Amino acid sequence: MTLCGKLLYRDARNLRIDVDGFDSLLNKYGLWSVLRIGGWVARFVHNTRRPPRERKTGPLTTEE
Repeated sequence: MTLCGKLLYRDARNLRIDVDGFDSLLNKYGLWSVLRIGGWVARFVHNTRRPPRERKTGPLTTEE
């Protein structure tokens, strides 16, 4: 094995692959399910930062 071959082997062996959370969700669930869950999470965050009279209720809107 040449020096270049050893370096390639070492780099390939120590390769670390980071998987994005969004990609993981899309691999497990469909796009529409992920979008709907994201909408509910966004509404939850919005509602936790607002007083009760300004909170959103009911079905999700297209803007959410």
